[in-house]
Amino acid sequence: MKRAWLSVTRKRGKSAILFAVILILGNVIAGAIAVNQSTQNVEKQIKNQLGSLATIDIDYEALMANSEGGASMEEIQPLPEELIKQIGERSEVKQYDYLREASIAVENFKPYRFSRQEDDDNVMIVGGMLSLIHLAGTNLLKPLDFEEGTVNLTQGRFFTEEEQRTGKRVGLISEELAQENGLAVGDTMVLDGQFIDYSSGEEPEKQKGNDYPIEIVGIFKNTNLEKANEKNDNSSSSFFDDSPFNRIYMPNDAVKTIVEEERAGQQAAFPATDFGSDEEFFTP
Repeated sequence: MKRAWLSVTRKRGKSAILFAVILILGNVIAGAIAVNQSTQNVEKQIKNQLGSLATIDIDYEALMANSEGGASMEEIQPLPEELIKQIGERSEVKQYDYLREASIAVENFKPYRFSRQEDDDNVMIVGGMLSLIHLAGTNLLKPLDFEEGTVNLTQGRFFTEEEQRTGKRVGLISEELAQENGLAVGDTMVLDGQFIDYSSGEEPEKQKGNDYPIEIVGIFKNTNLEKANEKNDNSSSSFFDDSPFNRIYMPNDAVKTIVEEERAGQQAAFPATDFGSDEEFFTP
């Protein structure tokens, strides 16, 4: 220790330079470590803010491999609703949704169209398609499309916990659909359905369907379709997909009861026609 101290005190210039070099190197290394940690923290923060979205779907590669061994496509079973809820309620999942979708053929209620033609039965048909209103059931109070910014709520509110729990028939509609039918937040619109049977192979047979009153709690704008709407012209209007404008977001259980009523009514109207399986396939 004595020799070391004498070496430092006798050569003060060199000692000062050595101390300065060590101090500078230490600061540089400490700064580099701090920058590296800050970069990692920012990366983690961005990932946490962005989150990750996972969907549960059929493994078609495994399905094709099994089908070669004798498995049939008809053996595919829909994912049970209870299993979806069990997966969604795990601690690793921040929130989950499973989409229950349905389409209602309407008679006098007006879907939004870029071009319109009417037949003698007062049923609007564009490109051979009936006038359809699309119901999009959700498990969330704020549907995922609004979370991702595909659509923006411009008037009203989202669903309440009570409405979601009880399956109350409340809905969010587009600005275009509201304007087409003179609707506003707080109004109750009525989807006047009709039952259609195509089994005859000729002209489809039509009967009066169920009426579905739905209270409007919010109105939204399709942000991703604004430019497409502005660029649309008469030559391409019949090929433009206007279904997003005619989509009504509703609680899952509300759509479920409407689907059940539609099936029962369709079967009662045309008892001789087999309308296929009533199993529901979800996209969790």
